Amino acid sequence: MQENPEEEANAKFMDLGAPKENRNFHAEKLLFEGHPAGNYHVNKDIDIDPIQRVFRITIQPHTGKQYIFWGICAVVIGISLVSFMTESALLVAAKIRGENFASVALPATLPATTTSSLPAVAQVQYLASTTKEYTFPATAKIPTTGALAYLVADIKTGEVIIQKGETSAYPLASVSKLMTALVATENMDLKKYTTVSRDSYNTLGAEGNLALGEKLKLSDLMYPLLMESSNDGAEVIADEYGHPEFLQMMNKTAALLGMKNTYYEDPSGLNPKNVSTVGDQFKLAKYIYEKYPSIFDTTLVKIFKVGNHTWTNRNAILLNISTFIGGKNGFIDEAKQTTVSLFNISMLKGGQRVVAVIELKSPDKTTDAKKLLNFVTKNVTYSPIEIQEVEIK
Repeated sequence: MQENPEEEANAKFMDLGAPKENRNFHAEKLLFEGHPAGNYHVNKDIDIDPIQRVFRITIQPHTGKQYIFWGICAVVIGISLVSFMTESALLVAAKIRGENFASVALPATLPATTTSSLPAVAQVQYLASTTKEYTFPATAKIPTTGALAYLVADIKTGEVIIQKGETSAYPLASVSKLMTALVATENMDLKKYTTVSRDSYNTLGAEGNLALGEKLKLSDLMYPLLMESSNDGAEVIADEYGHPEFLQMMNKTAALLGMKNTYYEDPSGLNPKNVSTVGDQFKLAKYIYEKYPSIFDTTLVKIFKVGNHTWTNRNAILLNISTFIGGKNGFIDEAKQTTVSLFNISMLKGGQRVVAVIELKSPDKTTDAKKLLNFVTKNVTYSPIEIQEVEIK
């Protein structure tokens, strides 16, 4: 190192006159006012107290990469601060309005940009809609069914477990009566009495055994409609509302439920123009299960008597599968056999779940249902995602 007597003479101050990149710093400056970054050079021949020594520092200029890195850090910090302030403001506003939001820790697999602006309740719904809770080994052999289209899904979470032909629309047959029952329940006074008209009486099929001119309560007609698949009962209900208007309401309800590939031409399902997909029928089943479970409860009744009538439930799935908890079957030549059925089943690693089994164009709905349920109970694991909700007070 080179000696510099001038540094000794000026040992008590920082050499502000030197170039910015090569200034002298007094030791006191270094010890008590921070250490600048750079290469340090000291005159070892100065004999004064070490604290009086002068160091020369060669400061390294900043590179372009450093400026870019610092710029990115500044942007990230700025976004974080804005996000924090916005969320805090929303929570304060919600508190003022008296709203309670649940908070949830989202898994790392969900993109933060998708959920950061959502209130916590919406985040829980988002999580439920994107998280898969049902799994089965890749080696598990999915059963071969006669049904051209089927779907097995959790009626509560909406998660589809297995499906086939889900985008293909096929005739519904008497499964149509689920929509008939829903429209009547939502839009009519079921305590009201109605009269069996001639058109209704002449409808193909005598399952309801209704008499011309007979007066019946609409709520009682729901039993032959859903237990015996009474075509005349469906027509009586539609006539009481106004037949064209009732069909409009059936299709309007389907549209409101997001059943984009569904159309109803009659209330009974005799007409092969009544078509839908298994996915659309699942939307209908889920809605009925959540809003009007009494409709499915009616399909479990084995015998119902009123007046001179005794209606008997001959649903083959009810009689042959013990886990059945409600549903509707159908058959016409164009549709073959169809079903929308619910089952309360035991999962592979324990726990009970309610699943919907929907089949269209099946040569044997009961056999196909057994195959699908057997696959689920032996191969499928249900692993619920734990969501911790905290009420904000």
